[in-house]
Amino acid sequence: PGERFDELREAHKRLRAVRDQVGKTWREWDGRTLYQDVVGPFQETKAVRRSRYHPPKLTPAAELLDLSEFSSTSEFLQQAQRRYTVGIHHRNWLALADAFVSEASRRGGRYKTGRCKNHKCWREAIRFVAVSQEGAGAFLNAIPMRDDMKMETCGRCTSRCAVARVP
Repeated sequence: PGERFDELREAHKRLRAVRDQVGKTWREWDGRTLYQDVVGPFQETKAVRRSRYHPPKLTPAAELLDLSEFSSTSEFLQQAQRRYTVGIHHRNWLALADAFVSEASRRGGRYKTGRCKNHKCWREAIRFVAVSQEGAGAFLNAIPMRDDMKMETCGRCTSRCAVARVP
């Protein structure tokens, strides 16, 4: 029993450390202005600071309770597994984003002569950020109401095999 608690304590410490590391990166990104965007109606336009995109909703550090509080009735124990693993998802997103940018910089860096930032590697990095934003796949949740919007299935499974013309 003692070694299992030691394992739990170590996992808890690692999850909090990952969350803190990602939170630090997000604060650094939020503190850097990439460009100013002019927004608003013509008479009331203003410059809005834009920073590098990162996924929203990283669990605040205060919501990751100490192990001693796990027997309490704290509201932060609701969906505790999700609260703790969000940091892992954000860390993985950051690693993948860094991999895309590194590859794009290596192959077709922004400032190399003869290449522009529209190189296919940059396109993939930009696409990754685009599909990461909230609501990016919301259209996939739509239920087709009209017959011309419905897709046939192959009949053997519940997937949409007809789209890929799988026999």
